[in-house]
Amino acid sequence: LQVAEFDRWAEPLADALRRVIAETFEAQGARLAFPGDERDADLVLRIELVALDGVLGETLELRARWSARAKGSE
Repeated sequence: LQVAEFDRWAEPLADALRRVIAETFEAQGARLAFPGDERDADLVLRIELVALDGVLGETLELRARWSARAKGSE
């Protein structure tokens, strides 16, 4: 673990992931929600973060399992 004195994360990782993924889907015209917050959504997305690794100042690798379903379907 390396502390980066001047590189700070401004929001919780879970919130950042939800926000960025939702913005990406919305740019394509789909309203996205996550389980438990399904109002006004077309798709409900479930994500399980498997790994998050990186090299400071270079690359980041995020591995996840995900599933999407239409709102109201089980």
